[in-house]
Amino acid sequence: MSVSKPRISIVGLGLIGGSIGLALRQAEATSVIVGHDRDRMVGNEAKKLGAVDKVHWNLISACEDADLVILAIPLADIEDTLAVIGPHLRPGCVVMDTAAVKEEVLGWAARTLPEGMHFVGTNPIPSRAAPGLSGIASARADLFQNGMFCIVPSSAASPDAVKLVTNLVGILE
Repeated sequence: MSVSKPRISIVGLGLIGGSIGLALRQAEATSVIVGHDRDRMVGNEAKKLGAVDKVHWNLISACEDADLVILAIPLADIEDTLAVIGPHLRPGCVVMDTAAVKEEVLGWAARTLPEGMHFVGTNPIPSRAAPGLSGIASARADLFQNGMFCIVPSSAASPDAVKLVTNLVGILE
């Protein structure tokens, strides 16, 4: 899975997902960033701000061609999202989340993602987040600079998958 400029899909385009997209775009680290958000206005704003190159309103369409899918969604939505997208992901696809809880998410990924998918959990801890900031309007490319990322790969994640996520985190920090 040696992808120099991966195709990335970001599911959830609020503060975290939007900031990841802005940072990746600024670093020119990806060939294309596809976004998905349940709220069409949020998706439109993310595209307008340059956090994503295009928006797909269909979750499966947003993820099926990705090398890396980033889930920047509430914890309560992760299990169902993994179950929906899993059967449609490319072989070797890496899926990462941004939830603070890892044990539950790792279990969901193990149960729902098909063999050949690689799950690497992350927990971003931004250094630049101000209290009360949320949503795409508050997204910024430097949100994670000088912050911390906890990286928790699943036991099935390949070394290349972990390296891809580690490299992404290096760009964000």
